[in-house]
Amino acid sequence: MTMEKSSNPKAANGDEETPADVVRALLSQLQIYEDTVGELEAAHEEQLRKATRAQGDAVAQSTRAVENQLAYRFGLQLVRAFKNPLRMFVLPYTLAREWIAYRRHRIELKSEPTEPSIGEANSERPQTAFSLDIARNLDVEKLAQLNEKRLLTLTTEATQIGDLRLAVKLAATRWFKTGTDGAAHALRRKRGQLIELAPDWLPPLPKQPSVEADPHKIFHIFKTIYPLDLNGHAVRNRSIATHQKEMGLEPIISVAPTRISDELAIDRATRDGIFTVDNDGVETWFCHFQNMPRKKIPRDTLLTFDTKLLAHICARVNPSIIHAASGFRGFDNALKGIALSKSRGIPFVYEVRSFHEHKWTDFFEGILNAPHTQLRAAQENRCMAEADAIVTISDAMAEDLVGFGVPAGKISIIPNSVDERFLKTASNSVTQEFKERWKLDGHQVIGCISNISKREGHQILCDAFARLHARHSETRLLIVGDGPVRTELEQHVSELRLGGSVIFTGTIDYEEVLAAYSSIDIFVDPRIPDCTSDYVSPMTAIEAMAMRAPVIMSDHPVFRELIGAEERGLFFKTGDSESLHGVMEQILQDPIAASRRAEQARRWVEQQRRWSTNVKLYNDVYAAAREHHEQAACQI
Repeated sequence: MTMEKSSNPKAANGDEETPADVVRALLSQLQIYEDTVGELEAAHEEQLRKATRAQGDAVAQSTRAVENQLAYRFGLQLVRAFKNPLRMFVLPYTLAREWIAYRRHRIELKSEPTEPSIGEANSERPQTAFSLDIARNLDVEKLAQLNEKRLLTLTTEATQIGDLRLAVKLAATRWFKTGTDGAAHALRRKRGQLIELAPDWLPPLPKQPSVEADPHKIFHIFKTIYPLDLNGHAVRNRSIATHQKEMGLEPIISVAPTRISDELAIDRATRDGIFTVDNDGVETWFCHFQNMPRKKIPRDTLLTFDTKLLAHICARVNPSIIHAASGFRGFDNALKGIALSKSRGIPFVYEVRSFHEHKWTDFFEGILNAPHTQLRAAQENRCMAEADAIVTISDAMAEDLVGFGVPAGKISIIPNSVDERFLKTASNSVTQEFKERWKLDGHQVIGCISNISKREGHQILCDAFARLHARHSETRLLIVGDGPVRTELEQHVSELRLGGSVIFTGTIDYEEVLAAYSSIDIFVDPRIPDCTSDYVSPMTAIEAMAMRAPVIMSDHPVFRELIGAEERGLFFKTGDSESLHGVMEQILQDPIAASRRAEQARRWVEQQRRWSTNVKLYNDVYAAAREHHEQAACQI
């Protein structure tokens, strides 16, 4: 699957609207709403005040009329009682009845709204069935005829399909219609999202005086690191830092705000702020604000806040290079890095590890062409254009980056690799203990180690294993890891009636990973089609190859970089459980050939995928970044 990005988002082709034009138009449109809605509100509220005063006068007149009527009716009842003495016995009840009626009417008058809000002014207007296509062609005043619930529904639908232009208009309409704080905050969050995507915006930082930086200090902006997480990003980040330390550099790591270990959270539960810890000899900075409602704060505000925290850290450590890896939205860490680079006048290296443009919602057909996706792609391109050097992790990604307009000479490929411990033999006693704990001893084990998410393809693996287990009852399926669809996957396994033949370990300690690999007879990576899995080489597959486990992988382009023309492993057709079952059967039927491929895979990892060797490539990257930065400075 190929991401459809504009190779030059800042250039327009004739009358064609570019992503940059869209963002500017959206921001301009939103500013018009913010400037004019206040005037509209003021005029409307003045009309309401006039109506309220008139209503108040009418209520007062009505009250006086009722009071006068009460006095008249009391007098009438008294006159009747004097004329007919028999009425004297029921006079108290008659007067009480008149008084109750009077009080009830007064309460009804008081219950009338005295200061109706904008949202209540037209609340009785009929709701009509609007589609998004119709809504796009209506102005705010026409859309305001819809009730708030319908506006919220349309806003959600527009957001889900990535139509930011319509989502902004609907959010502005809701604010205009209701005037509530909630609507105002929702509109401000939309504006923050647009600002973040604007082609010329950066988190604002003042220009710092030029100081001589320490050439050995590299400031890394990471979203996570081991042991906070056990995923590929976290493990790669730790490996880069520790091996850079070993070769004489001084890496300083900053981790995304709110990312903090359980131990630190307990120790500093009553303290918010910036602090540093030693992570295997690497200085690691945390920004911990446990009560900050980050999801409720506009993104531009958050990015600015985060960047100012990083600027404070940089002032303390005085690095010579800013090195940012892909963030939660891809470009978010890059925007921080560019702002810091410009503020301090030092080079910026951007490590592009994945394509995040479509990750703003669950995948749907057409998401790659959605306006939101295209705007994020344009911002990603902008960040790469402003970087002094680009690092990526696979040949497949590098080829696509060149296709997006990044000069090939600006890109360095530093692939996922393994630490030396994966090239050592695992302890027999630890492995045996692991097998006994999970009841694997004496069984042939099919294994997968990864986060349990939909794109990892665990359901395909379980379906294939069900076929295999029907013929080979002694086999077991070991699934190591945890994730958002684990419960769903366990239910699927139950429906397949595999019982105790499928073992879920959950997250295991990183120190146990060697025992897990040593317990696996066939390692499977069943990833399904996805823009991430198509280009990102899995860390766990390389670790399995280093541990001499026969590997089976879905036939993604990036996997071919790992196992070549099946001389280091075998492919199956992506998303096809029957194909996977056939390949597993092939390995069971010919274990000698499988062992031969596994040995070749081990030698390949030793030669090409060792961090102790590949981390040295960063020296060339940093040298190129410094040279590019100096040349750019001379041209200003």
